[in-house]
Amino acid sequence: MATLTSDQLSQLATDYQALGNALSQYRFSNASAFSPAEFEELGDKIDSITSTSSDLGAMATYAIADDISAQLISLTQATAEIGDALNKIKKVRGIIDIAASVVNLGASLLSLNVNGIIDNTDGLVKAIKNV
Repeated sequence: MATLTSDQLSQLATDYQALGNALSQYRFSNASAFSPAEFEELGDKIDSITSTSSDLGAMATYAIADDISAQLISLTQATAEIGDALNKIKKVRGIIDIAASVVNLGASLLSLNVNGIIDNTDGLVKAIKNV
């Protein structure tokens, strides 16, 4: 069985509504040509067409919501993947910061710079804590 898209359902709802409106105008414009039973029967058919239009409109809205739901799931998955990638980047950056702190501490040790040793030791500790 073929499945209608939300746009197709919406167009059908619009067409049914237009048909119901046209038949209603015809019914009242030509009321004198109908017997009371025919007038009532035509009114019932118009009500059925209008009801079908409302049902199709609701189905179109549901189909749109279903389409959006699938896209939201994809977006949620992509967001999670981006979050994972950012966490990996943060870890790599932390490792780079540790390596830079080790190099700076080594340079301070080689130059016997006491203030540099203290500052770079503090920087190394902070870099390790951030990982």
